[in-house]
Amino acid sequence: IPGNEEEGLEEKEIAHPILDKAWEYFEHYTLPRCFADRTDTAPGRKYSRAEPGEDQEKTILYPVWGTPMADMADFGIGVGMYFDMVRFFGIVALIAGFMSTPSILFFINDYSSDEREGIQNALNIGSAICTNTTWVPCPNCTMDVFETWPTKTDNPSRVAKVVGDSDLFFIKKNNCELNGTFSIMNLATILFFALATLVFIFLQRKMRAHLDEGEQTTSDYSIRIKNPPHNAKDPESWKAFFESAFEDVHVTVCTVAIDNEDLIDKLVKRRKLLLELQNRMPPHMSFCAEDLERTVLQCPEPGFFSRVLCCSAGPKDLYDKIQAMDEDIERTADVTFPASSVFITFETEEMQRKVLEEMTYPKICKGVVDSRYKLEGLVLEISEPDEPSSIRWKDLDELKSTRIMQRLITFLMTCGLIVVGAVFIALARNKSITWSAVLIIVFNSLTPMVVRYLTSFESHIDETSYMSSAYVKVTILRWVNTAIVTAIISPFAYTIADGEHLIEGLRILFTAELVQRPLLQLTDIMGNLKRHYFAPRAKDQRRMNLLFSSAPYSIGERYTDV
Repeated sequence: IPGNEEEGLEEKEIAHPILDKAWEYFEHYTLPRCFADRTDTAPGRKYSRAEPGEDQEKTILYPVWGTPMADMADFGIGVGMYFDMVRFFGIVALIAGFMSTPSILFFINDYSSDEREGIQNALNIGSAICTNTTWVPCPNCTMDVFETWPTKTDNPSRVAKVVGDSDLFFIKKNNCELNGTFSIMNLATILFFALATLVFIFLQRKMRAHLDEGEQTTSDYSIRIKNPPHNAKDPESWKAFFESAFEDVHVTVCTVAIDNEDLIDKLVKRRKLLLELQNRMPPHMSFCAEDLERTVLQCPEPGFFSRVLCCSAGPKDLYDKIQAMDEDIERTADVTFPASSVFITFETEEMQRKVLEEMTYPKICKGVVDSRYKLEGLVLEISEPDEPSSIRWKDLDELKSTRIMQRLITFLMTCGLIVVGAVFIALARNKSITWSAVLIIVFNSLTPMVVRYLTSFESHIDETSYMSSAYVKVTILRWVNTAIVTAIISPFAYTIADGEHLIEGLRILFTAELVQRPLLQLTDIMGNLKRHYFAPRAKDQRRMNLLFSSAPYSIGERYTDV
């Protein structure tokens, strides 16, 4: 695939950049396409996805409105479930909005006797803000009550002291009263949301099973052995073990993952150095990883500003680093690496299910396991794996205790971020409710990037575990910033007060959240900058094509947006 081909494996010419080819790459490789004249026969499905770059049959882009929900599983079961969730809660929110209409009308017409003429923002006219207030004496009140945080940080417009030696205080009383209709409809809406959430959980499980049945993937035929003997690295031995332990079971593929993380890291660094050297070559020159001496002579030296400002290394420096890395790789490759995980793929799903049923048992039953299912006396721990593309191969060797410790540390760091964010939001609240709402929006926008950085220090077996960890952190941070911190820093006496107080802050916050994220996703500012500004200035076709690639996304983060 142009822009994603295996670099450095053979001699190749550095292609001169052509923008039309890059747009063709965007159209046929980046954007998902389906066959125009082929339909899927599975229940609920309509389109059959084409592989990127398909040129044997006619293909079209997936229709925006006409694509069935079941076809979304072509992009992963999680993607299909996400869009099903968006549709479900969109309908639930619409129904809840209709159920709240009587309450809104009550707030507009009957809630306040002053007909809400004094309300500052007309957008809050259907809210619980009370503008019908009177001053009443409070003989038992003292100033300590009003100087306690967070009340002392607000405008003291709801308390007054009689001038003179008297210690009598007056407070502003809300004269607005709620009726039974509001209470009933509010309770009904809450119960409806709770019931809808339970129904959603049930439907999501059903949807997952339906999408999983419609997608034939490698994991449906495979098992993962979590604790193989360190020296059990021969695929033929694993094949013989399972075929002798079970009748009518045939092993098709055996993949042995070994604990060679250091070697992989060094190979990746070497690959990056080769790619950096290739990027230095002018168009129409040939790059060959087997003849780096000739390649170095063809590369121009970086300019003065590149060396000083960007610390760019010269071609000779890159060549020396590659040679040193090759020697290091040769030394590392001589080490004997133990097996960390084994993946067994069977011929049919029935065989996989049979093995899972027979070899999955509680830990307390390990002492009574049939000897046929033991390898060299070891009770094997097996499970159904994720897709090969979602397995994090470098992390398979990490101990469970190490993973737990890493997650504990990142969770404590997340708690620290919550405290720091709460302090800044409280300080902004002292200035203005608008400033605190804006700061919450900024924190919520930056949260996914910060969480991705924190989670990158964790070891996860697969992408599902990684995204679940990131999802929990993002959800906690956003939930605490938006709901908990806002409630804590808002004085109770100003809960339904007009002006820059709780309800006005929530209106600003929710309005911005409703507009900001969909607007950023639809405009795709960085994607358009890459395609329309940076791509025409790319120095070769490969780098131009990469600028037309799609931006990465996380389903876990998208769930938190809802």
